[in-house]
Amino acid sequence: MNKLTDSFYDKFRERLLEIEKIAMNRSWWTFGSLIIEKPASEFEIKAIEEQVGNFLPRQFKDILVNFSRKVEFFYQIEEKVPEEFKNIFAGGISWDLEKIPEMLNNYKGWVEASLDPNYNNVSSIEITNRIYPNKTPLLEVDNGDLIIIDNSGNNQVYYLDHEGGNMHGRRLGESFID
Repeated sequence: MNKLTDSFYDKFRERLLEIEKIAMNRSWWTFGSLIIEKPASEFEIKAIEEQVGNFLPRQFKDILVNFSRKVEFFYQIEEKVPEEFKNIFAGGISWDLEKIPEMLNNYKGWVEASLDPNYNNVSSIEITNRIYPNKTPLLEVDNGDLIIIDNSGNNQVYYLDHEGGNMHGRRLGESFID
């Protein structure tokens, strides 16, 4: 994928600020203010890659270098929502270059536990075996699940359910940007 344009990052920043404003105007409970830190340097990214012995996907590196090393914002909806959204009660966005080594270490333990036949059904183990190689964790979901991105060049993003539920192995997007 080609490097994203400055225009994309400007629109992305505007959209994040708009979501924060909606949350504040509707008095939704937030986990602090929107955080958009300065971009990372190529040197910082290289240091993290050397530390974890793994290369980060190009698209994710582009965002870290050209937009922000850390973005964080979470909210909980505190109002009645239309029926079609009744199961949506919270949302957020988060990544942090500095947390990648810890997340990768947790991911390896998570995968090992997910492959244990004493605690997982055969189909969940098969999904984990198919999905986990060449991936980097991007986000640890509050419930213990993981969102990961493919390192093999296609940048696809997957959801890994620690309980092997119906979201386990589901592709969330064709790329980090999706």
